[in-house]
Amino acid sequence: MPRPVQAPGPPAGATARCRDGEYSFSQHRSGTCSGHGGVAQWL
Repeated sequence: MPRPVQAPGPPAGATARCRDGEYSFSQHRSGTCSGHGGVAQWL
């Protein structure tokens, strides 16, 4: 599973913004942003 990254805005290909402000590129909703406070917003 790709690791989330911090960015000032949604990077190309990001699928979700985590509650800690990082962006995830996960292709599967299960486990997305785990360890980052969960998903704040699906993109």
